[in-house]
Amino acid sequence: AFGILPWSLTSIVNAILQAWERMHYIMLIALPVNVAKIGVSYYLLSAGHDVEAIALVFLGCHFATLLLQCPIVFPHVRLRDAAIHWSFCKDLLRRTSRFLGIEGMLAMWGSTNTVLLSWFWGETAVGLFAAAWQLLVPVWVTFQAVVDSFFPILCRRELRRFPPAHD
Repeated sequence: AFGILPWSLTSIVNAILQAWERMHYIMLIALPVNVAKIGVSYYLLSAGHDVEAIALVFLGCHFATLLLQCPIVFPHVRLRDAAIHWSFCKDLLRRTSRFLGIEGMLAMWGSTNTVLLSWFWGETAVGLFAAAWQLLVPVWVTFQAVVDSFFPILCRRELRRFPPAHD
């Protein structure tokens, strides 16, 4: 639960960097943080620590990512000019509801596999499934990078077609 706030804020900062087409900053920060996460987790597990220690490592990595990204983004953000345009938010929610539904279904689908494996085959099958899934992470990261690289272009195209209506 403590990781939700830094993860959410990091997602927002990542979206800003994507909108600015500065995705290389995301990679430059994520690479050393993930290497540190793997190294510290390996060390702690080999020293006999438990899952709570690994959870703290992950939480620390979320905060580290956020702290490393903030100096890149926040000097360019003027908070005094920030305002919420409720009609734009409502319109954006209406237009993106399909994507929200797809993401929700994908999250449920990912959880369903783990629950069913645990129910029918036990914890060992869940562990093997998670280990096998980790082998596909490079493929997933590649696909996600391709999608993220098109995101700013698609947003600009969509905004030209449907300019936002402000209050």
